Order: sequence, then C-alpha cells, then structure tokens
Amino acid sequence: MNDIPVLPPVPAAIADAVVIDDHASPPVVLVDREQKTDAAVQAWVETLCRSHPEVDVTFAGRTELAAFSGNPAAAEGQSETQDKVIRLFRQACEVGASDIHLITEGNSGLIRMRVNGELYTVSEPPAREIMTMATTIYGTMCDASEPHLVETREQDARLKSTFLRQAGLFGARYSHRPKVGGLLIVMRTIPDDGDAAPTLDALGFLPEQINLIEELERRPEGVNALSGPTGSGKSTTLRCLSARFIQRTRGRRNLITIEDPPEGRIAGGIQTPVIADKSSQDDTMRAWQTGIQSSMRLDPDALLIGELRDYASSLAGISAALSGHWVLTTFHTTDPLSILTRLQIYGHPPALLADPGLFVSLISQRLAPVLCTACRIPWTEAVRQNHITEKQQAYIRNWVDVTHVHFRNPDGCPACRKKVMGQEISHGLRGRTVIAEIVPTDRGLMETWFDKGVLAARMYWKNRGGITRCEHMRRRVAEGMIDPLIADDICPLNEDNRLYGEVADD
Repeated sequence: MNDIPVLPPVPAAIADAVVIDDHASPPVVLVDREQKTDAAVQAWVETLCRSHPEVDVTFAGRTELAAFSGNPAAAEGQSETQDKVIRLFRQACEVGASDIHLITEGNSGLIRMRVNGELYTVSEPPAREIMTMATTIYGTMCDASEPHLVETREQDARLKSTFLRQAGLFGARYSHRPKVGGLLIVMRTIPDDGDAAPTLDALGFLPEQINLIEELERRPEGVNALSGPTGSGKSTTLRCLSARFIQRTRGRRNLITIEDPPEGRIAGGIQTPVIADKSSQDDTMRAWQTGIQSSMRLDPDALLIGELRDYASSLAGISAALSGHWVLTTFHTTDPLSILTRLQIYGHPPALLADPGLFVSLISQRLAPVLCTACRIPWTEAVRQNHITEKQQAYIRNWVDVTHVHFRNPDGCPACRKKVMGQEISHGLRGRTVIAEIVPTDRGLMETWFDKGVLAARMYWKNRGGITRCEHMRRRVAEGMIDPLIADDICPLNEDNRLYGEVADD
C-alpha cells in the first residue's frame, strides 16, 4: 500500500491564495488564479513541487477556494454563480441554442451561443467571471471524474440531474481545452422536449426517403449506420428511428441504448450511459466496448449504440448484428459509403463489411438553416437590390429553377429575431432541416464497392435512383426553404457534377 504524502502547511501569508486538497490522490494544490503571479505564492508552490513532484497544481476561482477551505460565506457565493449558470442554460433553451461557448483571452472573456448552426456573441464579461462560472460548473454542478477544474489540460463532464431539471434540460455535456491565451469551454445542451420524438417529415426527409426508410425498417436485423459531422442532427434522427421501432413493435420488443450521454428521451426504450473516466481515452474506449457487450446479456431485441468509434466497439456492434439484432449507430464520416471505409481503417476485413445482410442501410445527413417565411427576400427583389452578383445569379440558375428561390433577410423581423442577454440574434432564420442521403444495401452495391471502391459504388447507387444530398438540397432551395448562398456552403449546388459528371440545366 502506498503511503499518503504529508505536505507542509500553507504559510499564513499566502493562506488566502493557496488551499491543499490532501484527500485527493495524488494531493491537489488549488491556487487562486488572480494571485498565481504573486512572488510568495510562486516561490512556495515551486518549492513544494520540487519536494513533492506527485502533487497536482491547479488554478481556481476565489469562490471554489473559499468553499473548499470551509468559509461559510462561500456557499452563498457558489449558489449565486450556480443560479447564474442555470439562467444561462435557460436562456440558451429559449433561443434554441445547441451549444454554449465560454472563452477567455487574457483578461477578457466571451459568451457565445450556437443558434441555427451559427455562433453569436451574447456577452463579453471579464475572464475572471468566466473562470468563476467554469470552476463552479465543473466542480459543483457536474458528475465529473476529477474533483477540480484543471486549466492546463482537457476535461469532460456531464451536468448533474438536479441542475438539469432546474435548467429545463434533458442533458448537457461539458468540455474544455486550453487555448493560446486562455481556455475554451463548450457545453452542448440537450433540451427536454418530453417523450415526443420528432417525425421523419418534421426533420425534413423527403417523401421518397421516408418510403425507403419504411422499407428498410422491415428488415429484422443488421446495422443501420448514420453518418455526419458533429452537430448534424444524428442523435435526433436516431431518437426518431428508435421511437418508430417501439411504435411498430407496440412496445413488445426491448430497445436498449448505449449513449454518451443519452441525448433526449426515448419513451419505451431503456437508455443507459457510458460510464468511464473521461480523462482517460483508453478507459473511455473500454467502456464503450464493455457497454455494448454487457447490453447483449440484457435480453435486447434492438440496440442503439451512440457511436462505433474504434475497432473494439465496432466489433462489438457488428457482433450484435450478426447475432440477429437490429442495430442503430453513428459514425463521423462525410458520406454514406465512407462508413465502410472507416470500418476498414479500424481493421475490419472488406469481405465482412461487404455483406448486405450485415449492413442494411448507410445514411448521411447535414442540417441546413430554414428561412423565415415572414421576411425572406424573393429572387426578383434580391436581383433588383443587387443582393447577389451576376456571377452568383448565373451559378444558381445553372442548377435550380429560380421561380420560388428566396434569400435570407439580414435584418430579420419580429417573427424570427431572438433576444438573449440583451443581444438580438438569428436574423432571417427559423430552425434547421435535414439534408440527407439514404443508401440501402444490396448484393450489387456491395460487390461493386468490394471490387471497384467507393466511387463506383456511389455511381451504382445513383444510377438506380439514389437521391443525393445535392438533389435534396436543390429541391429545398427551389422551394424557397433554404437560401442558395447558405446552401452552397453546406452542400455545393454543383456537387453532383463533381462526383457524378452531371450536366447543368440549360
């Protein structure tokens, strides 16, 4: 058994700047970040680190220091900061923010929110206020694997259920990383919208795509893989597909989820979190594999696996499908067929991946901002006001019938403008819609992929009526739902020409 090191007491002269947590292993020395450059503080900490190199030194706000030292006034200050954080989360929910960014740069700070995919600065408090919030969130409001916020390295945590209820959230993820000149903190918000998962139509899938999904749902086993970048709405689509599974099986089948963390309520499903030390990548990888494997002993009929992120977890997910289970999962890839490429990179043999009985469907999606119908600008008006250049006009006309095309109103209107922390945001936009590709697998597709690669497989699928994300986007632009200039940044209107050699309209 290792001996617990005995640390020297903190000198009275710097007792207000340094506190020792000797219950932690190894012991943690908390230093007031506003006094960390004080000569006496630096000298004592340097001497301590030389004699006790195992000690972990971290910087904290005065509220956290006071709370840890037993100062009775600290609880009130901490509660005030917690209330401020809860108000911040509530405001984020009210404007539909998916993420909150807290940023420090020297003595300055920023609070930003991502709404409809765009980042807005909503407040510019001093850095010390940001850090007080961060230390309070991580140290007192999160289920974290470490007791204190450490500015010098990455840390991840989840907001405790007590605070989630107060903030009107189902879940919230906390993550920070040191940056040049300060710290970047990002909190992903998961609103509590009750048991009602959105429908495929409400998400934005086309009628033909919904019909295809209904056909795929009749296959009783296999992997249904969904891909897209972070923030592309994959978790929401998984919730929708899970709710459809429970509905069509009348609740007589057991759906178990393995998520990190669970992202939205699935009525009738058994939702389980991945339990791991998030500061350890190895422990996190093992936790995903263990979570999938242990779920197989819980009598599942279907599994929702938040992500197949490496060889071990993907092997466990593939094994579940091979055992006759219906599996939903996600990957971070750019297009559907790149899912198979990613699994090859993990180390799985192509002969295994090319089985259409194993991989039932490959889906990719993005989210595109939807125009406010009350203030969007028609094509004719945009041309008259020189809102778009002649070059842009020619480009858009090449790929879309412009009869009903509309553009974003940069000033917005009362129907779309939102106010948060005194700032007006979200001018001209009202929500987001899915832009997707759905690739059902069959023998011909998989043989083409196996023999000739991804490009040939894409062409095989497209030639058999596959709807590309570019076609999906063009339809929404032609309907006036999406600004073509915004659309082109998400999925270029000429993408099919580049990938498939498609010719523009005359």
